Amino acid sequence: MKTTPRELRDPDHVLQYLSSLLRVVHAGLDSGISLADQWFGSMKYEYDSMLWCFIVRYGADCYMRDLPPADDWEIGRELPMRGIQVYRLPLVVRVLKAQGDGPPPPGPSHRRQAYYSQQWQLPGPWETVEVLMPEGPNHILDWSVNADRTKIALHLSRPNGVWRRREDQKLDWRREVIVGADDTPRFIGTEERDIEIGAVIEETELGTGSEAT
Repeated sequence: MKTTPRELRDPDHVLQYLSSLLRVVHAGLDSGISLADQWFGSMKYEYDSMLWCFIVRYGADCYMRDLPPADDWEIGRELPMRGIQVYRLPLVVRVLKAQGDGPPPPGPSHRRQAYYSQQWQLPGPWETVEVLMPEGPNHILDWSVNADRTKIALHLSRPNGVWRRREDQKLDWRREVIVGADDTPRFIGTEERDIEIGAVIEETELGTGSEAT
C-alpha cells in the first residue's frame, strides 16, 4: 500500500505511519521520567515542577539520540531547553507536556504560532534554513503521567491555529494513543473501543524532490 499526502491527513493513517516513532517517544519519556524521579529522590532540595519537566525532556532526548539510526523515524536538531521534535517525513511531531486537558498554547513565539497554524515546519537535522511551506501537516504529541508513575498518557493531535490560555484549543483532531505491552500503538476510539493498528505503511512517494532522510 502506497501512502499519499491525502491519506496522511486521516488520523488512523497518521498513527500507522508514525507507529515506530510513537513507540520510541513513549520509551524515551519513560526513561526521562525515571531519571527525573531518581534525581529528585537523591536531592534534599524542594521539588520543582519546571526542573522536573526539563530533566524528563533531557532524559528522553538522550535516550532517543543513543538509539541506532532508523528508516521510519528521526530525531530533530537540538532545541533550546531540550525541546523534542521527531520526524517521519513529510510529517513533523513536537513532543510537549500537556497543560490541563490538551496541548499547551503556542505562546508568544512566532515560529511556534506558525507551526500550530500549519504555515511553517521546524528545521530538520539536515536543514540550515526553515521550511516555509510544510509538505505534510504538523502534529503535536502531548504527554502527562499519573502520580504513581504507572501510566504515561499520550495524545496525538493536529493543530490548525493559535489560542491563548483558557481559550478553546484549535485542533482538527486529538486522539489518545495507548502503547500496550506488545509495543503496538493504538488509538482509543470515541465509542469506547480500541482501534487496532496493523503494520506500518510504506514510505510516501512525495515526488517533491525533498530529502526523506
